[in-house]
Amino acid sequence: MLPFKMNITLLNIHSLLFIICILFLIYTTSNSLIKFLGDKKYTFLDFRISLFVLIFLFIKLSLSLLLTEILELKIYVSSTISLLICLFGWYLHNKVVESRKKHFRILVFYLIGLIISVWVR
Repeated sequence: MLPFKMNITLLNIHSLLFIICILFLIYTTSNSLIKFLGDKKYTFLDFRISLFVLIFLFIKLSLSLLLTEILELKIYVSSTISLLICLFGWYLHNKVVESRKKHFRILVFYLIGLIISVWVR
């Protein structure tokens, strides 16, 4: 068992990662909504941002699983579901060539992941 200060530090890092992931999900969904409604082109920056969100969601899931092992908490369920939904949307958006459909798929699946992350917590 880790010392008490280490547990508090891990919980603080997890809370910070939760806030970062929520902010990135909000930014990605709002960016996709604006570009979907404005019929803008899907750029490489949009691709990077959506991939960056997935990386942070995976890091948050990994830390949640670590905290589950250490503190026996049940905080990994929403992280897992959110990551899988966003990953599925990212996979589907890679199969499409049209920019409008790419933005729509990122918008829908990342918004669902955002809602699950906030609501289930």
